[in-house]
Amino acid sequence: MTRLTSVLRSFARLSLAAVFTASALAATASAQDIVVDSATSYQSIDGFGGASAWQGIIPDTLADRIWRNGPGQLGFTLERAGIWNQDDATMQKRRNDEIANIASAHLRGARALGTEWKYPQMLLTAPAGAGGCWTMDPARYADYAAFLRRSADDMRLDYVSITNEPNDGCPHFRWTGEQIRDFVSNYGALVNRPVIIAENSAFDDRDTDPSLNAPAAARNVAVVGGHFYGSGNRPHLNAMAHGKPVWMTEHAIKGTDIHSAIVVASEVSKAMANGFSAYLWWWMTAPGSANPIDRLFDNAGNLQPNGAALAQFSKFVRPHFVRVAASDDPGRMLMITAYKGNGLVIIAVNTGNANQRATFRIKHGGDAGTFFVTRTSARESLASLPPIKEANGRFTAPLPAQSITTFYTRQPQ
Repeated sequence: MTRLTSVLRSFARLSLAAVFTASALAATASAQDIVVDSATSYQSIDGFGGASAWQGIIPDTLADRIWRNGPGQLGFTLERAGIWNQDDATMQKRRNDEIANIASAHLRGARALGTEWKYPQMLLTAPAGAGGCWTMDPARYADYAAFLRRSADDMRLDYVSITNEPNDGCPHFRWTGEQIRDFVSNYGALVNRPVIIAENSAFDDRDTDPSLNAPAAARNVAVVGGHFYGSGNRPHLNAMAHGKPVWMTEHAIKGTDIHSAIVVASEVSKAMANGFSAYLWWWMTAPGSANPIDRLFDNAGNLQPNGAALAQFSKFVRPHFVRVAASDDPGRMLMITAYKGNGLVIIAVNTGNANQRATFRIKHGGDAGTFFVTRTSARESLASLPPIKEANGRFTAPLPAQSITTFYTRQPQ
């Protein structure tokens, strides 16, 4: 039996078990109950974060709001920086800015992923004609691995992604899945950092499967990552079959109101349900932007609704938490995910236009006791609400229209 077949059968068994569990609960749980089962575990969570590329040096006051976890702060634990060559003064400045941002993130407890954006020109071969692609001679792969290692050392990176959006097309430098496999097989270990592949813009598995299916390459792959531009928010079963965490490393949704915030929260909920271990936004800040409609903070440093939606997850679902089983209620337009770690966390997204009340039943949660509550809605931004007391393994709470509500048994660290 292949590992992929094993994963597919495991998914089938879990789905069948869910059917029997729902039947068994029918006598004691009403149709409105949302069941959270802490005994059924899924993926471990690595964190939430965003990118600082092209953003200059993030000021300390804003860095606190991004990477610390106090009131009104995001609690991000991952930072994505650009790896730039040192071919000219512009590239060197961008590199120095990122070195400062990574140090700032590290100081506040976050880890840094570096994505290669600008290759050293000396390693590339120019297109043969109009419309052609830049290429890299495999004879230069060792030099490229050495460049990535030097960059990781200089920038103090925790992870290295060997390319950004390799499917971007000509005239940009285009990696194929087979070229990525060959590089990672023979030179991935020389990078001397956990390697991430392949950050395809639509998370197309054709850029990562060749590496996963080649043992020499797979052993050098730490994380399978990709973006959500157009598609990608689905279970990546081959990565999971090979025991690789799956990260969403770039996406942004435009909007500055609760409607876009609900789209963000829905996307994150779906990603977690699809087995993702990390979710990283694109640009977090808006230095000098005339229209920062896809940033988490505006030009004045005010938290935008999209940022509050992400914080409903990132502040409470901390690294090493584990997602556990939770029943959705799509008929009422509710998306539910749950996590255990330092306590129990339940996140409910009401995507509909009607106010609702929901009863949550906690299985195998011990004596959860009191749930603290934080909500973002059209009128609230990370608002702390009165705690709710669990009774006989249940509690009932309002879920206003177009809202994200987080219930948690321990105050976040």
